[in-house]
Amino acid sequence: MLAMLKRPNISFMQYAEDIRKTILKVAEQCGPEKTFLPSDVAREIDKDNWPGLIQQVIFVAEVMFKEGKLRLTKPNGQVHYRKV
Repeated sequence: MLAMLKRPNISFMQYAEDIRKTILKVAEQCGPEKTFLPSDVAREIDKDNWPGLIQQVIFVAEVMFKEGKLRLTKPNGQVHYRKV
């Protein structure tokens, strides 16, 4: 989907911006009443190599949470995000 994420010479800022856009897309699809996992976002970016993206997705999502763009919940100890 996001071919730019697969380029080895891509800057972290562009990479983070692509992740941010994907988080917003997934959040919009879920709406404010449903939560989503970091793995949902990682799978949206790369269905085959999503496990390697989890930490980057979490990092960007935490920044967005601190900015007030996402809500964070922890049902059963697992981190879920929700659209604000």
